This record gives sequence, C-alpha cells and structure tokens, in this order.
Amino acid sequence: MKELAKSYSKLRQYDVEYLSYLIIDKIVDHLSTVINLIWNHFSKLRKLSRSIGILDPNYVHNIKTATMSIRRKVKPFRKVLLHIIADNGIAQGVSVYYRDVLDNLELIDDSLNALISGCDELKEEYTKMQSALRDRTVYTLTVVATIFLPAQFLTGVYGMNFDNMPELHYYYSYYLFWVFIIFFFMISLIYSRCGSARVVEHKHLVLPR
Repeated sequence: MKELAKSYSKLRQYDVEYLSYLIIDKIVDHLSTVINLIWNHFSKLRKLSRSIGILDPNYVHNIKTATMSIRRKVKPFRKVLLHIIADNGIAQGVSVYYRDVLDNLELIDDSLNALISGCDELKEEYTKMQSALRDRTVYTLTVVATIFLPAQFLTGVYGMNFDNMPELHYYYSYYLFWVFIIFFFMISLIYSRCGSARVVEHKHLVLPR
C-alpha cells in the first residue's frame, strides 16, 4: 500500500512483476528468520552438549529432519526463480531484484546444508563422548578388580585354616599380609597411571606423512 501511494514507485512502473518480487522477497526474508532461529537453538544445544555432556539424539534427529524438509521445499523455489530470471518477458529492471532474491535463497540453502552437517557431527561427537565414558568406567573397574584380586586370593587361601599351614602360626603373618597387599596396591596403581599416560600419548601422536 505504501508503494501504491507513491507517484513514482517501482510498483507503478513494473506493475505485477514487481509485486510478485515483493511477495517472494518477503517470503525469503521470513525464511531467513526461521533458519536463524533454528541455528541459534542448535548452537545452544551444541554448547550444552560439549559443556556437560548431555544430549537427546532424538531431538537432534528432529532438527535434522525439519531442516531437510525445509531444504526440499526450497529447491523447487530456486528453479522457479531461475525460470523467472531467464524469461524474456520479465523486465530487465525487475530481473535484477529477482537475482538478489536468488542469491539470498542460495545462502539459505548453504546454511541448511551446514545445519544438517552440524547435526550429524554433533551426534557423532556425542557417540564418541559416550564411548569414551564407557571405556573410562570399564578401565576403572578393571583397575579396582586388579588391585583387590591378590587380597581376595590370599584371603581365600589362608582362610581355609588347615593345620599344616606354617604361615598361620607365624607371629608376623598378619603384618606381612598387609605389607604385601599395600606393596601390590602401589605397584598396580603406578602401572595403571603409566598405562593411562601411554594411552593419552598414543592418542595425541601425529604420524609423519
């Protein structure tokens, strides 16, 4: 309505062609706003996942599905714009505006592709994070079991209380038992620390090309 009120407006000059451009341009602007909102939400989700390690894979999948749906609907829109620009019946002055809309639409398509790739990368990061957490848990349980295994073995052997066990009647047997357990505990702890350091060093090793 503001364009019609002007005496020298482009809408008066190009009539329906410019009106179609205004409608399409407004649609693309709203689409850009929607994509920016999705990107902001995805960025917050990715930051939360990397900071505290919490993520709902189904929610990420829903974002990816919605983004792919928008991209499928944008592709025919681009083809329509290409046909309009190539049409000789469209005034040259209006074709310039349509080219601007097409450029914006291509930027939106690139942003959609980047968002889809970001969803895949975020799911992969979360999978690796969960795998590393499980590995650490298994490693901790293995170390604990290894440390207390000798104590369980000695307790089981000398707990049989046979009369022909000379160690049971030795005065310092109890103290030697704890010395042995503490010694083995320290050896196991040092070995586990060295093993974990070797694993970290191996992960950060860069092979020469």
